[in-house]
Amino acid sequence: MLLSIVFLIGVSNAVNLTDGLDGLAGGLSFLTLSGIAYLAYLSSDSTVLMLTVPFLGALLGFLRYNTYPARIFMGDGGSQLLGFMMGVLAILLTDSSRGPFSPSLALFLLGLPFLDTLGVTGQRLAEGRSPFVGDRAHVHHKLLRVGLTHYEAVSVIYLIQASMLGVAYVLRWETDTLILPLYLALAVTVLVLFIAAGRGLLPGPASREGVFLSNRTVTRFVSGPWLTDMPIRFLAVAVPLFLIALVFLPSTVPNDVGYLSIALFGIVLLGLSFSSNVAPYFVRGGLYVGTTFLLYVCEGSRASSVSAVTMAHNAFFVVVAVMVLLSLRFNEENRFQTTPLDYLMVFLAVTFPLLPEVSADISHLGVFMAKLMVLFFSFELLLHAFSSRVRQLGLVSLWILFGLGIRILL
Repeated sequence: MLLSIVFLIGVSNAVNLTDGLDGLAGGLSFLTLSGIAYLAYLSSDSTVLMLTVPFLGALLGFLRYNTYPARIFMGDGGSQLLGFMMGVLAILLTDSSRGPFSPSLALFLLGLPFLDTLGVTGQRLAEGRSPFVGDRAHVHHKLLRVGLTHYEAVSVIYLIQASMLGVAYVLRWETDTLILPLYLALAVTVLVLFIAAGRGLLPGPASREGVFLSNRTVTRFVSGPWLTDMPIRFLAVAVPLFLIALVFLPSTVPNDVGYLSIALFGIVLLGLSFSSNVAPYFVRGGLYVGTTFLLYVCEGSRASSVSAVTMAHNAFFVVVAVMVLLSLRFNEENRFQTTPLDYLMVFLAVTFPLLPEVSADISHLGVFMAKLMVLFFSFELLLHAFSSRVRQLGLVSLWILFGLGIRILL
């Protein structure tokens, strides 16, 4: 009982200490809770799963406004609540009387916040300072000092946390005799790195010059018209043509989808008559909703189609995803601003369908959402890169909605 109390206090404060950058504590908590929810799903622990899912939904809504530059903040009450709940859920999940997981697995599930707190505390003690006096020695501060931007630092920390959750998944059926030594080895490594950084033994930004090229230098070195212009031009041609052709694919359209499409067709048509400042919102809405309807009815129709069509369909989305990534990376002038939350959602959408032991229906839903996200990113890129051609994209949305609506009238 005493160990559990110390553990819960430690987790609550560890998450609070990571709340140093916009979206950091919320994103780390979202990843940890996702890992807990998946393991609870694997072990059929409905109690933990039902307690975790509402927090995941709340965090998604919160991160929408907490990602840099943040408009709302969680404060100490929010971060400590998340830490406390993650600690409670980790204890419930790894309780040997309730499930198959080892209690020490919770250390990997909680991941970076715990290690960051350990490293900072060790660095302060090694420097003869109080471990309870705040400073700028946390891992996110160190990443900023070596030259990473706010977005890059948060994204790197997300990646580290996701890697630790991956380790927790790999070790999920192992015993304490394997998990604890691995975690202690990791903790000692982190502690040594923190102490070395505090004493200036690690290379700083100045010594890294000449070893690593800056992002701008790398961009100039590898990019040319084929990387800066080709991806966005490919999207401008391929995505509209794909959607126009896709309208002919579904054999049947549900009545509710058809009637909604007719109503939205009228709304978007009316919106296109407004000024250029208002019309993009109607076009964006028509593209988002119309494409969701179209992809939904096509997924059902393709279930009975030949494998060659399915392979071509999936290959197209892979190519579009690559072009979207290239455009986001190299087309600096025309791209819209992405955030770590976008990367987090893409990561989850791509990895979730690939997780083993996920039911076919849930996996199919994950693939469907991944395809939608690829198309939504391409829409945003096109709307920003070709702002003078918004009405042409509006015609594509009208065609989709008209094609879906006319099916129920024939």
